[in-house]
Amino acid sequence: MTVLLHVLGEHQTLRFAADELARCLAAMTGRTIEVQAQAAYRAEIPGLWIGPNASLPDGIVARTP
Repeated sequence: MTVLLHVLGEHQTLRFAADELARCLAAMTGRTIEVQAQAAYRAEIPGLWIGPNASLPDGIVARTP
């Protein structure tokens, strides 16, 4: 089963982070992780999303104390 990892925006740091996350997740799970660029968040597209907080809806942004 392929897991989709969506990157919001084209900043090279975000792409690097997504590629590293995909590499680590693949190593940990044995699954294929496909990184895809997206222009905007769309709830109907399944997968994991990575991007600037301002690009993601408040309801899905993980926050730490």
